[in-house]
Amino acid sequence: MTLDPAVVAEWQRWTGRSESTNEVLDPGALRRFAAVIGEDTDVERHWPSLGHWGCFLPVVRAEEVGFDGHPLRGGFLPPVTLPRRMFATAEMHFAAPLRVGEPATRRAMIRDIRHRMGESGALLLIDVEYVITQAGVDCVMERQTIVYRGENGRTPA
Repeated sequence: MTLDPAVVAEWQRWTGRSESTNEVLDPGALRRFAAVIGEDTDVERHWPSLGHWGCFLPVVRAEEVGFDGHPLRGGFLPPVTLPRRMFATAEMHFAAPLRVGEPATRRAMIRDIRHRMGESGALLLIDVEYVITQAGVDCVMERQTIVYRGENGRTPA
């Protein structure tokens, strides 16, 4: 499957788009996250590994969920038509500890959108930068790459 260069160019116009989310870092949500990954659920004493992934989760109505179980496309991320969406990589820097029960802000920005051809066909790679701040301090910085691809190619059992 190849992608129309005009469509790719339209998606690439989303580079630089940003959003900001505020929430109190909920101990209950962090406890559930810690339990799922098999760690200590006393999150007030022991922040779970990658616990920031258990925060800032979107609230999505059933009719706003796509076929892949994620929010419908075209919100913060572009409306990519390639059906398979996968987490590819992340680089993280932990500058200061996050504090349970206190307000925090997560800023997200689309840093890059690249089209590539792989063994399975067309790929679209999107780099998103996240910064989580508490009390004016940048605590967690993360850059994720999300890859979209077509349905062709082998799929593991």
